[in-house]
Amino acid sequence: AMGPAQFIPSTWMIYRDELKGITGKPADPWNISDAFLAAALYLKDFGAASQKENDEWRAAMIYFSGSTKSQYRFYGDSVIALAKGLEDDIRELEK
Repeated sequence: AMGPAQFIPSTWMIYRDELKGITGKPADPWNISDAFLAAALYLKDFGAASQKENDEWRAAMIYFSGSTKSQYRFYGDSVIALAKGLEDDIRELEK
């Protein structure tokens, strides 16, 4: 896998041109900004933009393993737990 977001080369090629359209420059999977912008687009494409927990879990699972196989459930579950913790922290700070 390539770069900080660990893209498979064939997956990176899907997002390369879209990134160039957004940033106006050639996309580089080793550039942290490009890599995580592509990761955000990938997660959006797999449903995370709905902001529904199940859709976010599914998108995280697909990002991690390309599937929602139960053997990788630990990853999706940990992403959701981390997100809930961050949301709790934000609510506490807003008080």
